[in-house]
Amino acid sequence: MRLEKLSWRHRHQIDYLARALKGRVYQAYECQYFAGDRVYYRTGIRDTTWHGPGIVIGQYKKLVLVKHGGSFVRVHPSKLILQTRADEEVNSDQLLEDSSQTQQ
Repeated sequence: MRLEKLSWRHRHQIDYLARALKGRVYQAYECQYFAGDRVYYRTGIRDTTWHGPGIVIGQYKKLVLVKHGGSFVRVHPSKLILQTRADEEVNSDQLLEDSSQTQQ
Protein backbone atom coordinates (compact mmCIF):
# COMPACT_ATOMS: atom_id res chain seq x y z
CA MET A 1 0.00 0.00 0.00
CA ARG A 2 2.74 2.44 0.96
CA LEU A 3 4.75 1.64 -2.18
CA GLU A 4 1.69 2.20 -4.38
CA LYS A 5 1.04 5.53 -2.71
CA LEU A 6 4.64 6.64 -3.26
CA SER A 7 4.58 5.62 -6.92
CA TRP A 8 1.30 7.53 -7.41
CA ARG A 9 2.85 10.64 -5.83
CA HIS A 10 5.91 10.29 -8.02
CA ARG A 11 3.80 10.00 -11.20
CA HIS A 12 1.67 12.93 -10.10
CA GLN A 13 4.77 15.07 -9.54
CA ILE A 14 6.15 14.14 -12.96
CA ASP A 15 2.84 15.05 -14.61
CA TYR A 16 2.74 18.33 -12.70
CA LEU A 17 6.27 19.23 -13.79
CA ALA A 18 5.58 18.26 -17.41
CA ARG A 19 2.50 20.53 -17.49
CA ALA A 20 4.47 23.35 -15.92
CA LEU A 21 7.26 23.04 -18.48
CA LYS A 22 4.79 23.06 -21.39
CA GLY A 23 3.22 26.31 -20.18
CA ARG A 24 4.04 29.70 -21.61
CA VAL A 25 6.73 31.51 -19.72
CA TYR A 26 7.33 35.19 -20.37
CA GLN A 27 10.32 37.27 -19.48
CA ALA A 28 9.84 39.49 -16.48
CA TYR A 29 9.26 43.03 -17.68
CA GLU A 30 9.13 45.86 -15.22
CA CYS A 31 8.20 48.50 -17.79
CA GLN A 32 5.08 50.57 -17.41
CA TYR A 33 2.79 51.56 -20.25
CA PHE A 34 0.60 54.61 -19.82
CA ALA A 35 -2.72 55.56 -21.38
CA GLY A 36 -2.14 57.12 -24.78
CA ASP A 37 1.14 55.34 -25.58
CA ARG A 38 1.29 54.12 -29.17
CA VAL A 39 2.52 50.52 -29.40
CA TYR A 40 2.94 47.60 -31.77
CA TYR A 41 1.98 44.17 -30.44
CA ARG A 42 2.07 40.44 -31.17
CA THR A 43 -0.89 38.27 -30.32
CA GLY A 44 -0.17 34.54 -30.41
CA ILE A 45 2.64 32.25 -29.36
CA ARG A 46 3.90 31.66 -32.88
CA ASP A 47 2.83 35.04 -34.24
CA THR A 48 5.88 36.64 -35.84
CA THR A 49 4.14 39.68 -37.31
CA TRP A 50 3.69 42.94 -35.48
CA HIS A 51 0.21 44.46 -35.41
CA GLY A 52 -0.60 48.10 -34.88
CA PRO A 53 0.03 50.77 -34.04
CA GLY A 54 -2.50 50.63 -31.26
CA ILE A 55 -3.18 52.95 -28.36
CA VAL A 56 -2.73 51.80 -24.77
CA ILE A 57 -5.93 52.20 -22.77
CA GLY A 58 -4.46 51.04 -19.49
CA GLN A 59 -2.36 48.48 -17.64
CA TYR A 60 -3.28 46.26 -14.72
CA LYS A 61 -0.41 44.20 -13.27
CA LYS A 62 0.76 42.02 -16.19
CA LEU A 63 -1.97 42.87 -18.66
CA VAL A 64 -2.07 45.80 -21.07
CA LEU A 65 -5.28 46.76 -22.83
CA VAL A 66 -4.64 48.07 -26.35
CA LYS A 67 -7.20 49.66 -28.67
CA HIS A 68 -6.52 48.91 -32.32
CA GLY A 69 -9.11 50.01 -34.84
CA GLY A 70 -12.50 49.10 -33.44
CA SER A 71 -11.30 46.30 -31.18
CA PHE A 72 -9.61 45.93 -27.82
CA VAL A 73 -6.74 43.50 -27.36
CA ARG A 74 -5.28 42.20 -24.09
CA VAL A 75 -1.52 41.82 -24.42
CA HIS A 76 1.30 40.80 -22.10
CA PRO A 77 3.98 43.52 -21.79
CA SER A 78 6.62 41.19 -23.25
CA LYS A 79 4.71 41.23 -26.53
CA LEU A 80 4.61 45.03 -26.81
CA ILE A 81 7.01 47.57 -28.24
CA LEU A 82 6.61 51.34 -28.14
CA GLN A 83 6.15 52.92 -31.56
CA THR A 84 9.05 55.33 -31.03
CA ARG A 85 11.41 52.48 -30.13
CA ALA A 86 10.24 50.42 -33.12
CA ASP A 87 10.78 53.37 -35.46
CA GLU A 88 14.30 53.86 -34.08
CA GLU A 89 15.13 50.19 -34.68
CA VAL A 90 13.75 50.27 -38.21
CA ASN A 91 15.66 53.47 -39.02
CA SER A 92 18.92 52.05 -37.63
CA ASP A 93 18.42 48.89 -39.73
CA GLN A 94 17.85 51.02 -42.84
CA LEU A 95 20.98 53.04 -42.09
CA LEU A 96 23.00 49.83 -41.81
CA GLU A 97 21.61 48.57 -45.13
CA ASP A 98 22.32 51.92 -46.83
CA SER A 99 25.90 51.98 -45.53
CA SER A 100 26.52 48.39 -46.65
CA GLN A 101 25.19 49.21 -50.15
CA THR A 102 27.42 52.28 -50.49
CA GLN A 103 30.49 50.27 -49.49
CA GLN A 104 29.90 47.76 -52.29
